[in-house]
Amino acid sequence: MESFKKNCGVEQGFPASLILFNFYINNIFDGIQGVFVPSLGKRIPGLLFADDAVVIVDSAEQFQDS
Repeated sequence: MESFKKNCGVEQGFPASLILFNFYINNIFDGIQGVFVPSLGKRIPGLLFADDAVVIVDSAEQFQDS
Protein backbone atom coordinates (compact mmCIF):
# COMPACT_ATOMS: atom_id res chain seq x y z
CA MET A 1 0.00 0.00 0.00
CA GLU A 2 1.34 3.42 -0.96
CA SER A 3 1.45 6.11 1.72
CA PHE A 4 0.55 9.76 1.20
CA LYS A 5 0.96 13.01 3.08
CA LYS A 6 -2.14 14.84 4.28
CA ASN A 7 -2.01 18.59 3.59
CA CYS A 8 -5.33 19.72 5.08
CA GLY A 9 -8.29 18.59 7.15
CA VAL A 10 -8.77 17.25 10.65
CA GLU A 11 -7.41 13.89 11.69
CA GLN A 12 -9.87 11.22 12.75
CA GLY A 13 -10.20 11.17 16.53
CA PHE A 14 -8.80 14.68 16.95
CA PRO A 15 -10.62 16.24 19.96
CA ALA A 16 -11.45 19.48 18.12
CA SER A 17 -13.25 17.54 15.36
CA LEU A 18 -16.37 17.26 17.55
CA ILE A 19 -16.50 21.02 18.05
CA LEU A 20 -15.88 21.71 14.37
CA PHE A 21 -18.61 19.25 13.34
CA ASN A 22 -21.16 20.92 15.63
CA PHE A 23 -20.13 24.37 14.43
CA TYR A 24 -20.60 23.55 10.73
CA ILE A 25 -23.56 21.15 10.90
CA ASN A 26 -25.80 23.86 12.37
CA ASN A 27 -25.30 26.05 9.29
CA ILE A 28 -26.05 23.26 6.83
CA PHE A 29 -29.77 23.18 7.64
CA ASP A 30 -30.26 26.97 7.85
CA GLY A 31 -31.04 27.50 4.16
CA ILE A 32 -33.10 24.33 3.62
CA GLN A 33 -36.91 24.51 3.68
CA GLY A 34 -37.36 20.79 4.16
CA VAL A 35 -40.67 18.96 3.82
CA PHE A 36 -43.90 19.59 5.68
CA VAL A 37 -44.88 16.80 8.08
CA PRO A 38 -48.64 17.10 8.72
CA SER A 39 -48.63 15.06 11.93
CA LEU A 40 -46.06 17.44 13.44
CA GLY A 41 -47.48 20.58 11.87
CA LYS A 42 -44.05 21.85 10.80
CA ARG A 43 -41.30 21.54 8.22
CA ILE A 44 -38.36 19.19 8.79
CA PRO A 45 -35.14 20.12 6.95
CA GLY A 46 -33.29 16.92 7.78
CA LEU A 47 -32.29 14.28 10.27
CA LEU A 48 -29.14 14.03 12.38
CA PHE A 49 -27.78 11.04 14.28
CA ALA A 50 -24.25 11.08 15.71
CA ASP A 51 -22.13 12.21 12.77
CA ASP A 52 -24.62 11.24 10.04
CA ALA A 53 -26.89 13.75 8.32
CA VAL A 54 -29.80 13.37 5.89
CA VAL A 55 -31.15 16.43 4.08
CA ILE A 56 -34.86 16.19 3.21
CA VAL A 57 -36.30 18.25 0.34
CA ASP A 58 -39.35 18.09 -1.92
CA SER A 59 -37.38 18.24 -5.18
CA ALA A 60 -33.91 18.27 -6.69
CA GLU A 61 -34.45 21.94 -7.56
CA GLN A 62 -35.09 22.81 -3.91
CA PHE A 63 -31.90 21.01 -2.92
CA GLN A 64 -29.91 22.79 -5.62
CA ASP A 65 -31.30 26.20 -4.56
CA SER A 66 -30.38 25.57 -0.94
